Amino acid sequence: MNSVQMQLHLSQEMNIKAMSFDVAKRLATTKGFIEYYFKIVGLCKTQKKAFDLTNELYYLIFGEYRYSSWRSFKTSKNKYVKI
Repeated sequence: MNSVQMQLHLSQEMNIKAMSFDVAKRLATTKGFIEYYFKIVGLCKTQKKAFDLTNELYYLIFGEYRYSSWRSFKTSKNKYVKI
């Protein structure tokens, strides 16, 4: 790998880490988790799949699930939407 390729690789790696950090910051709060869910829900076949994807992403970042079930998420989401 030459120096230009190495710089490009390092730049891409830094961009990925920055994006990952932004996603982690967003998912760390209830508001951010729910907003991320709403951001991707239109890209998923069902609302539950959007929840599952968001909850799995949370798990990959934090090592635990934010919500234990679809039902507990819906309760939280409904409270958030009423605000």
